[in-house]
Amino acid sequence: EFNNLLELIGNRKQSTQTLRVKAHANWLVCYSPCHLSELLSKLADPLKSLEGFYDYAIIRLSRPIGMVRRWVKPDPRIPVPQPSDRIVLFQHPEGIPLKIDYSTIVDPEQPDEAIPTLRFLHSVNTTGGSSGGPCFDKEFELVGIHQGEWPVKIAGQTINRGIPMVKIISHYKEKLNELPLPDPADCPVWYIKKDVYKAVIGCDEFQSQVWRSAITGAHRVITIGGFPKTGKSFLVELATAILPDADHLKIVLAAASIAQKPALGIARDICSLAGAEFPAITPLASYSSTSGAWLKDEVIPKLLEALESKRQNRTVWIALTDLNLYNIEGEHASDFLLLLYGQTMRKSWLRIILDGLRTQLPSTLTGIYPHTTSMITEADIKMFMEKGLAELDVDAGQETAATSARFLHRNYRKKVAVNSPLALEELAAESMEEVMYHKTKEP
Repeated sequence: EFNNLLELIGNRKQSTQTLRVKAHANWLVCYSPCHLSELLSKLADPLKSLEGFYDYAIIRLSRPIGMVRRWVKPDPRIPVPQPSDRIVLFQHPEGIPLKIDYSTIVDPEQPDEAIPTLRFLHSVNTTGGSSGGPCFDKEFELVGIHQGEWPVKIAGQTINRGIPMVKIISHYKEKLNELPLPDPADCPVWYIKKDVYKAVIGCDEFQSQVWRSAITGAHRVITIGGFPKTGKSFLVELATAILPDADHLKIVLAAASIAQKPALGIARDICSLAGAEFPAITPLASYSSTSGAWLKDEVIPKLLEALESKRQNRTVWIALTDLNLYNIEGEHASDFLLLLYGQTMRKSWLRIILDGLRTQLPSTLTGIYPHTTSMITEADIKMFMEKGLAELDVDAGQETAATSARFLHRNYRKKVAVNSPLALEELAAESMEEVMYHKTKEP
């Protein structure tokens, strides 16, 4: 559970909303135990024996909360403050709502090289169960993690101890080359950029399915349906934008360009877009069998060989757009495309995306994910705002995202009510402008 503060340093207010996130299936990235003497509430003897015992765990979440919340970047250059310098401690004692307190760094009565190298001492007032709370210096840089009570009083006062972040960072870097990145399926983008920046709103589930298709191959055919002007064709653009060119060969065919072409014409277009030489294919008139056998045994295999020669271990994506607007009427074209879709069951590297498909796919074709677009909701816009503000590191609370979402959604619904063909495009542009407005107005 993650909470917002009731009141930040200064006079700015934020609403308190709890964000709950499940742990990842492989949740434990790495850890370091505490020293046995600390479990027994005793002083380690000698204190340098605390070396290597840093009492932390790095836990992976099922999805990155940085998409909707701001975060702190650990910096190995930030030392523990000097004695008498102020620190701030965030606490979640025994799971109660987040609280904050501050005090100073304390110097030990008997100097030891282990303080503040391996542990630092502080006089922040803490509640039992606050272990693990982050400690910040006066510049609000993360300097350490609160651990618990120091077993020896100093000047008759109870003192607390913490683990320096410098040690935690160096320790996990010894065990890991780098921290694992979030799974792409759990980290949807909030904008794409080609000629211009384009807002991505209400597309999280689609992005997740594209990545699952790319990584696991659980489904290899994605169909996109929905009412007109709900962003079906944009999803094809989105899919090709988020898949990196180094790992994916992406071929997009507009239905308008292939509607009247014969099977060989479409195959030629596919090869051209893939950068492959069109293979020598025996004409049907010279082929001593049916058109179905010709497509299955001559055209399709040679097309796949041409793609194989160019893909260089990349996954090949063939996307057809606006199929709801045009009929595929070319000679043998429909049969050719159906056979091509079926190759996804045989070729692990082939994926198909069909925007606006009106025909029924064969019942024998498996691994299909049907996605249906819908009207954008206020919650979709709010999530977009939260992602944008968090990634751009804008110091604006969730209320800002909620207020903007209400305004943008109201305008969008008005345009939808009068059947404006540009309602979705204008919502995307206005939403991007709203995020950038909050970014530029920051001091």
